[in-house]
Amino acid sequence: MPIAEIALQEGLSVRRAREVVQEILERREVDPPAGFVQLQVGRLGDAMMVAHAAMMEGNLQALDRVLRIVGELDRYHGFRGAEAEPPAGAPPALAAGAPALALPAPAEAAEESLAKD
Repeated sequence: MPIAEIALQEGLSVRRAREVVQEILERREVDPPAGFVQLQVGRLGDAMMVAHAAMMEGNLQALDRVLRIVGELDRYHGFRGAEAEPPAGAPPALAAGAPALALPAPAEAAEESLAKD
């Protein structure tokens, strides 16, 4: 709502209405970064439900999405930092450009299984 309209409705001068609005904004106890984190965690929660449902229906590509979302949730909750080190004894990470494990799509796996019988 414009300041002039607030002033009119409250019976104040425009200058006093600006002062009142400024005072109210200064007293707010909203932490914008924390609010943003809450918003993002909520969005990631929604995305997790969709990705998890797709994964449970056999969509193996959704597994990648679930893992990415879990990583982002961990990051927002402070469980891993940008310079996080793998735990002792963890297998080495794949080098950039290393071939990834190729898994057949569920339909292909079923066809291969039927072909063997």
